[in-house]
Amino acid sequence: MNRLRAFIRRNPRWLGLLTVIAPLFIILTLQYQSLVKLQQLSLIADKWKLKEFLWTLSREIQDSYQASANLPAGPNAEYH
Repeated sequence: MNRLRAFIRRNPRWLGLLTVIAPLFIILTLQYQSLVKLQQLSLIADKWKLKEFLWTLSREIQDSYQASANLPAGPNAEYH
């Protein structure tokens, strides 16, 4: 313990450096973990948005064909 105190008294820069590096390392670690999670969630959101777009597009195309053919709305409506 006396050696540590003597080292810190002789080299105060090391203590200052440690007090800066430790929180910086913690912040960078948390930021990296957050970015990895954000990237994963972003991929899921992109897939969901693409599926929603394709569903809307197919519904609009189906509605357009039904309107031009004057068919009743709904799937398999001509068989009922």
